[in-house]
Amino acid sequence: MGGASYSASSVARLASASASGVKGAREALEGIASGSVPTAEAALAALAKGEIGAPASPWRDELFRRFPAGAGSSRLRWETGWALWKSGEAAKASAEWEQALGGVPEGLERGRLLYWLSRAARKTGDESGARDWEKKLASMEPLSVYAWRVFPKGPAEVAIKGRKTWNRGADPLESWGFPVYARLRLETRGNPEGLARAAWLAAWNGDFPESVRLAARSASTLPKGELRSEAFLSLAHPRAFEAEVLKAAGRFGIEPSLLWAVMRQESAFDPGVVSSAGAVGLMQLMPATARDEAARLGLGAADSWEPSTNILLGAAHLSRHLKEFGCPEKALAAYNAGGGSVRRWAQEPGESLEEWVEGISYPETNEYVRKVMGNYFVYKALEGKKE
Repeated sequence: MGGASYSASSVARLASASASGVKGAREALEGIASGSVPTAEAALAALAKGEIGAPASPWRDELFRRFPAGAGSSRLRWETGWALWKSGEAAKASAEWEQALGGVPEGLERGRLLYWLSRAARKTGDESGARDWEKKLASMEPLSVYAWRVFPKGPAEVAIKGRKTWNRGADPLESWGFPVYARLRLETRGNPEGLARAAWLAAWNGDFPESVRLAARSASTLPKGELRSEAFLSLAHPRAFEAEVLKAAGRFGIEPSLLWAVMRQESAFDPGVVSSAGAVGLMQLMPATARDEAARLGLGAADSWEPSTNILLGAAHLSRHLKEFGCPEKALAAYNAGGGSVRRWAQEPGESLEEWVEGISYPETNEYVRKVMGNYFVYKALEGKKE
């Protein structure tokens, strides 16, 4: 209730249990929602979500009264608008989504609202309005999966021509043959251009987790124009473990860009990472999944911690989902939530693939697919595949 780091996930679990009929979870949510605590907004939003479509909702009214411009209100308005969109009421959906923009944070969720606002405008015959929303999307969230959907060759704000070296902010220690010490000194100084150069030095030295971390640090202070440059995007989207990725991709007929996109989201290129659920390594494989894939490949007791093996097993697992489901979006959903879940989430007649993705009922998987697809489009563009 005090708003600690695990509070959001705790409220989400309570909401899930409450929706399944667990009385104690419902009571806990109502207690949190009624209090003056940091988690009250999330609890109110969870309770109000269960009443979407109802003619009256005290929890929704209370959420909008107490947190009119909060993230919880924005999320509820998105959900309400989505229900209206699915029922064919595009104009009403648009009204909800416009209000949601006031409380949405920068990033994926803002990109989603701008994209679907453009779709709603076009569906109601407002072509000019649709183009205006698309311009805002390109300007405000050019690296989101939504911008790449509208502009397959990349928004005008992202002029990618190929990979380039980040050659600004260099330290004299580099020219003297001490790149590791140059990187450490650049990081200590902390200026944005120096941090970006330090990220490039880390990648050059094969330390990709450090490279991505330093790029993220520099991104908080670099001008937006720099963040959208091909040189900086190459820092944030490195060709990590290139030989291993290309070998695995070639063996299983997968685009290397897709493997890098998954790896970036799963582990940020750290081969030693382990999740709370027990998934390990670069491709975040559960031990049972790693054993199954190793057996299929005849590898016996393969070491799933070893980077090349982890990439190989992850590529094998992803390729099976690609063959079964036929598109990256559904394969990624299966990679995250399991093939059984994706089979249950059958695409309805007349439902577009974009609508199917938005309707994924597991919040983690819903976000995962959208983030990885955003990574994928950037990688494709960096590799010169802008079709």
